[in-house]
Amino acid sequence: MRVPLGDGCDGCGACVYACPVKAVALVEGKPEIDYSRCFLCFNCVEVCREREGGASLYDYLPLLDCGECGFQDCEDFAEGIAREEELERCPHLSKELRRALRLVLSPEAYLSPYPIAEHQIPSKSGIFQVGSPDRDSPLIATSDYLYTVTRVTEALSFAGIDAHLAVVPSEGYCMRLALTLGTFSVEALREMLEEEAPELAHRSVILPRQARVLALNLRWRTIFGPGKLEELPAFIIKNQRLFGFRARTGD
Repeated sequence: MRVPLGDGCDGCGACVYACPVKAVALVEGKPEIDYSRCFLCFNCVEVCREREGGASLYDYLPLLDCGECGFQDCEDFAEGIAREEELERCPHLSKELRRALRLVLSPEAYLSPYPIAEHQIPSKSGIFQVGSPDRDSPLIATSDYLYTVTRVTEALSFAGIDAHLAVVPSEGYCMRLALTLGTFSVEALREMLEEEAPELAHRSVILPRQARVLALNLRWRTIFGPGKLEELPAFIIKNQRLFGFRARTGD
């Protein structure tokens, strides 16, 4: 029996590897459960990216509840708008944050699609530059899955964010699957930060919130960002003063 899923399933396979009794398999790129084996441990549900649901604008709004947008408050605004053009209704959004929120509303319009891969596709590991970062730019860590690296780079570039990107060897798995399988190496990230990281004023590294399961001990301040990469630019822009970043150096 096929698990009911929305269009957001990218066929990453994390649910397959999370099942302790091998009751889940990918069939034509979608998870299928053998309920004769399943004993309802819900491990597959816990690791599912689709379960996170759609991104919310609320956390990235000014939270002034001024009513100038035509809604009662920011919560109603976040729930009520459906098109990018409606972001203009909020007079308190900066040009930079408004652009980043376009990505939250319509990621499929600006990011390459996640193909369903039949095997791991690793990219080169190391610390790379997106744009023209300096010592005040954010540093983001991710796995070495080619499409993850591509989409993170696209998201940051779309928002005009200059950043350092630490691509950690993870046997070519996406971040969620790398965490499930244990191929995302904390030791490799620590070594990379110690040997390759530029001199940063903030000494901070951003990881997706799924990585909270790891015992990091990096000797760097660890910031757990959003679980979905389309929210990453908005997260950085909204919180740059809090974390000591300078999110942008140009258009």
